[in-house]
Amino acid sequence: MSFLKRTAFSVAEYFTPVLTSSQFYKTGQLTPEEYVVSGDQLTSKCSSWHWGRSTDHTAKDYLPRDKQYLYTKSVPCLARVLSITGLVLDETPAEDEWVLTTQKNTALVDKKGDQNDPEAPTTTTTTTTTTTTAQVEQEEEIPDLDDLDFGDLGEAEDIAPVPPPVATTQTKTNAAATEVRSYDISIVYDKLYRCPRVYLQGYDSNGKALSEQQVQQDISGDHMNKTVTWEQHPYTNVPCMSIHPCQHAHTMKRMLEIMVDEECELIKLEQKKLEKEEQDEKEKKSVLGAIGGEKKAQNGDKKRKLLDEREIVEEAWVRVQGRMTVDKSLFLFLKFVATVIPTIDYDNTINFDIF
Repeated sequence: MSFLKRTAFSVAEYFTPVLTSSQFYKTGQLTPEEYVVSGDQLTSKCSSWHWGRSTDHTAKDYLPRDKQYLYTKSVPCLARVLSITGLVLDETPAEDEWVLTTQKNTALVDKKGDQNDPEAPTTTTTTTTTTTTAQVEQEEEIPDLDDLDFGDLGEAEDIAPVPPPVATTQTKTNAAATEVRSYDISIVYDKLYRCPRVYLQGYDSNGKALSEQQVQQDISGDHMNKTVTWEQHPYTNVPCMSIHPCQHAHTMKRMLEIMVDEECELIKLEQKKLEKEEQDEKEKKSVLGAIGGEKKAQNGDKKRKLLDEREIVEEAWVRVQGRMTVDKSLFLFLKFVATVIPTIDYDNTINFDIF
């Protein structure tokens, strides 16, 4: 991030008032108090997470001195993102230091061109060759068995030992790409966007800090160079990768809405079941002709009245708010962050079921 952008964000954050009223269910935003309460829940349920303190000029006066940010250290990262997706990022420079990224599948073979042209190029993931008609005919010829040299397969002692493979630059590169890494992860409250913000500091297998380009290998291609920036940690001043919080609150709200939609479907199934039970009960009373039973059924109908669409949504929100309380907001937030850093295995410490 450029110096001018950092300065602009710092000024905007300075003049942004501290959020005091709860907006979690409306906008996905958190107050500092809700951030602290949810952080206490996280540290109590997951022993790997801890509160970070600050007593110098980096301390925020709207947070307790001993609860300035959350952190967990030495989180394993066993693979690079490309090794689990099979996709390669095709980066195109754009304005304002951002990069537009698209994905192409390396497993596909490009067969574009005139199919009637025998000399049309065929492109694969490893080589690019030009196939002619003569080459095709030569490849289709069945070789004579007498012309093939199989060696002496009958005597094991005559077989020459195979020398060990020599490490090439490509194999060294592949080994470096799959080495085990570790990350220190911090969750900071962002006053400007009024939501949590993640900072990542990575290390290789030898404990050496990773560069910006190396950390990018562990970021999802959908977010790389779009919502992820390289900057200094606000408390430790160490250069690290940050997941920009401009869409965090919106994503949190969207996740809540998805939970509400699922709850609405459950309520509708419950209502259909009640409707069927009421219909069966009416048919039974009709056959028996029990007047007293009919009155009781009518009284029961008032309690079990089917909900309309608006009432279903309201009931769904009530249920979701009862299950997803504000003190669990950071658990929901970390579920979202897992989609940005899919190979950094911090989520196994979260043994708290929120769904």
